[in-house]
Amino acid sequence: VNVTFLDWLGYSKKQILAKEKFLSLLEEESEFYFTQKFRNLLEGSDIRNLELCLLTKKGEPLFVSLSGKMIFVPKEQRSIVKFSAFDITEKKKIEHALKEKTKKVLHQNEIMKNDLNLAAKIQSAFLPKENSIENIATLYLPLDKVGGDFFDFIHFRDKNKLGIFISDVAGHGIPSAFITAILKSAIHQSSPDLK
Repeated sequence: VNVTFLDWLGYSKKQILAKEKFLSLLEEESEFYFTQKFRNLLEGSDIRNLELCLLTKKGEPLFVSLSGKMIFVPKEQRSIVKFSAFDITEKKKIEHALKEKTKKVLHQNEIMKNDLNLAAKIQSAFLPKENSIENIATLYLPLDKVGGDFFDFIHFRDKNKLGIFISDVAGHGIPSAFITAILKSAIHQSSPDLK
């Protein structure tokens, strides 16, 4: 164990040597994961970039990328395991922050999607019902869920006359749809003379 590793964990060399197993330094989930990989190491496979969580002397998490391999020592006629560890705690903090931010963005997207669906239903309710005027068929296919394209029929006192209102507000989305709703309301509330 080198000095850097001891500094990371906050232990003295004597305290580390007093530990019976490396596993006692690992957080529970990492302990299970390391045990699985260590079996493979004993069978001849190397460990490469195994991400583990160690616990410092203060009980704080220290994330490391661990690599290891079995080395034969000819003088001693036995094999030893050599590990290299790299501190990836900052990387893990950034990953966690990114994951949390992504959750928030996905949640906001879901809210916006629901709002957009509701706006589409409201805008659809403003449109004339299908086949509401005899001998006239209509089809409304907006580019987006809601938009500035709109149509409606204007009824006059003279039942033999029918007005057709078509609007195309520049742009797409909720602002354009909002303007069409205002226009429709203004036209339908206007006096018969103005119509």
